[in-house]
Amino acid sequence: MQWIIEVGIPCAALVIICLALSIQFFGLLPSYLALLGGDAPSHPSGRKTLWLVSLIGWLLVPAVVGGFAGHVISSRIEGYTHVSPGSYKKRSLKQRIAPPSPIPWLGSYYLGSVSDRDFVDVFVRRAHLNDWRTAQDHWEIAVSDLMNTTQFTEKDRRETTRSAVSGAQMMLRPGALLNRCAICDIRL
Repeated sequence: MQWIIEVGIPCAALVIICLALSIQFFGLLPSYLALLGGDAPSHPSGRKTLWLVSLIGWLLVPAVVGGFAGHVISSRIEGYTHVSPGSYKKRSLKQRIAPPSPIPWLGSYYLGSVSDRDFVDVFVRRAHLNDWRTAQDHWEIAVSDLMNTTQFTEKDRRETTRSAVSGAQMMLRPGALLNRCAICDIRL
């Protein structure tokens, strides 16, 4: 954004002023063709202005457009991959090579706590009309999507899985109580 304010706007103003002067002296078509490089800037009177417009069109316009496009693209990429450098911490060898915990099977929650049984009941029976396969697929999608967020960069793999599992339960339960699945709504 700072580049646009400090460099982009003054350069665009320079292009507009030179193009306006050239249009006033030589007309729209010669100025336009000189700016785009479609014609040589050879007008009988006042060749210097057309040469300036041609040079601006050849050097400055691609720089301004490229700078603006680069800014837009980098801000889009930053929105997806922004992880602060301070969030990385040194991990032991055991933490680095240990595989992550598997995403739990929904059927195993029947033997768990009351809240786990309640979650399976509303998520499988109500939100997916007792379709265990689809419910398990959507459960794994929700947990893996949560595991890939920047909130878990400071945790090791097993802590990340545990946190993502509890977060997915909290995220999916309200919709399941209304016979809806967030993954069904978003992905299908």
